[in-house]
Amino acid sequence: MNEKELFQSVNFESPFKNDDRKKTNNDELTIIGSSTIIEGKENSKIVCGGDIEIMGQVKGLVDIAGSAEIYGMIDGLVNAEQLIVEEGSKINGDINCRTTLSINGAEIVGNIKAKNAYINASVKGDIAATNDLKIANNSIIEGNIATGSISIESGAVIAGNLSVKK
Repeated sequence: MNEKELFQSVNFESPFKNDDRKKTNNDELTIIGSSTIIEGKENSKIVCGGDIEIMGQVKGLVDIAGSAEIYGMIDGLVNAEQLIVEEGSKINGDINCRTTLSINGAEIVGNIKAKNAYINASVKGDIAATNDLKIANNSIIEGNIATGSISIESGAVIAGNLSVKK
């Protein structure tokens, strides 16, 4: 068996749990591993044309054309089409999400803008959700909220003003 045949015979299965999810049109997925630290100079940024998973630490702007899943720490502004911030993650900076945002068990220090948002987290900053906002019972929000529709579970703590506009 030659080298080409050997590599064609290998059946590769991805070790990443979310590899089967819908990706952007170009099927590009960038992964920043948990042992990776990206620390740029002032005004540094990461620009990704597809989807990204950040498990490590990033200091600087993160600008994503597709969806982003955050499992690590970001110190800077985050822009994404769709964003999931998982338990144990921390973002120090504003979040701008063009569609759906889901934050579960994370800590956010910065303002949040999204079309639709599910918050089960600690947030120190204002939240603006154009359509729907759902706040889970373990959430602690220190900031003002503006949304088109809101659902707040019993036990959630909100220290700020609430504005609901249709």
